[in-house]
Amino acid sequence: MRRREFIRLPRLSRGQKIIRNLLAALLFLFLLWNVADRPVPLALALRWEAERYGLPAPEILYQSDWDRGHRREVILGWEGLAASGVFQKTWPGGLGELYGLDFQPAEEGLRFFATNRPLVTPRGFDFYLWTDTPEAARVACQVELRDTAHPGIGPETGKAFYFEETYGLEAEVNGHGVASLNIRRQGENAWEDAALWDFYSMMFSSGGAVYPTEAHVTAVFYDEAGNKLRTCERWFRTPEA
Repeated sequence: MRRREFIRLPRLSRGQKIIRNLLAALLFLFLLWNVADRPVPLALALRWEAERYGLPAPEILYQSDWDRGHRREVILGWEGLAASGVFQKTWPGGLGELYGLDFQPAEEGLRFFATNRPLVTPRGFDFYLWTDTPEAARVACQVELRDTAHPGIGPETGKAFYFEETYGLEAEVNGHGVASLNIRRQGENAWEDAALWDFYSMMFSSGGAVYPTEAHVTAVFYDEAGNKLRTCERWFRTPEA
């Protein structure tokens, strides 16, 4: 009776073993990359997302610092178009995914972008402002906010009143014309929170506030020497305001 022999694999040289191990490692990383929903570098994510809309790769006008959730906000620019979004880092080496793009047409003088961070926080409400003003280095911004949908009762008069507030803001403007601004809450009441939420909603081109609210924004731009360059205004209104 013949003895069954096992097939012996050929012995690998040291170089062949190195190549085998590298291929196995690459295969393992590829499987992990698929499990992690295929994260990519920011530049590649921007190019892929732009191609979905038939657009060329955008210019990055602004990138925020990473937050605790490994997210950073980005503002992107094309000819006659702009968008804000969030890049979520999900993999070592800065790999991640881009989401939440909000496209807006380029408007002369001013463009606004709502933050993707929570609105009602102890600090207040963050948003971004863009200008096409050359040499702009600083902006002084005044926001007049009025909400006519959430009446309160005055503690002294006992009569109904509607929330109105004026906020004074200042910020530096980066080399691409973007400034990061914050409206600090003047108090802790539901009327102010509702008005801020509506202002936030009106900044999104794809949505809008549902309550009668209006905001009048005046932005004055200065150069590095403090010389006034330009004053721009913008109204935000709901249909009922």
